[in-house]
Amino acid sequence: MISKRVIVGGPPRTGTSLLRVLIDSSPMMMALSETGFFLRPFDYRKRRKERSAERLDRAMGLGVETISKIFDKHVDAIACFDELMELVMARDGMRKTGWAEKTPRNCEHYRELGSAYPDLYFVSMIRNGKDVVTSVVDGRDHYHCPVDRYCQAMEAVFAFNSPRHMIVRYEDLVADPETVLKRIFNHIDEPYDPGILVRYREKARTRDPSSMNQPRVFDSISNATVERWRQPEHAKRIAEFDASPEARRWNERAGYAD
Repeated sequence: MISKRVIVGGPPRTGTSLLRVLIDSSPMMMALSETGFFLRPFDYRKRRKERSAERLDRAMGLGVETISKIFDKHVDAIACFDELMELVMARDGMRKTGWAEKTPRNCEHYRELGSAYPDLYFVSMIRNGKDVVTSVVDGRDHYHCPVDRYCQAMEAVFAFNSPRHMIVRYEDLVADPETVLKRIFNHIDEPYDPGILVRYREKARTRDPSSMNQPRVFDSISNATVERWRQPEHAKRIAEFDASPEARRWNERAGYAD
């Protein structure tokens, strides 16, 4: 039975995918590729269950028909997601008792989720905004996160004041992953297993580099991309960031200075 539930969010390109595979590598927690399950009210999902099931199936591989039937059984989002995750665990022969759902835009829904489900834990990843807005997804030739989206996500993260909400800096995670992971697992009241830092690089059904647009999360953890924004090819983008008082304010609020 599921006894631990964690919602992961934050601005895009802040290391949420890295955190996802690390959590998934723990003995008691499963974290799939992002499902977007909690971005819409559950009744909305049920009214469009076929479309919702198709998206979920890409992450879960349970089959659209099976997922649709589980939607029909439930009136509660958490109970539905619990059963779906239990089926994934059973299929893969796992005896885990908790899940984490990583979708960056989850942060926009923290307040209503925390109000409806007080037992949820929340972990937000943040990063120097200048590195966020100059990040490019592998295989694409344009920046992934607009400056205004960075600001909106930061506002959502910092507006959610709860003892069950933890904010983690990407720079801290890549500089000292063991220390930061110990803090995260302490926050969610789960034991930390040092084997996580070995297992996350091992291919598993829930951690398949070929199915991700960020396969580099399986590389050795390093700070190679920290302060990438200083490279001259990003000068125009950084000028756009600096021209936004809101972007500068959120970066300063998060403790980043040039």
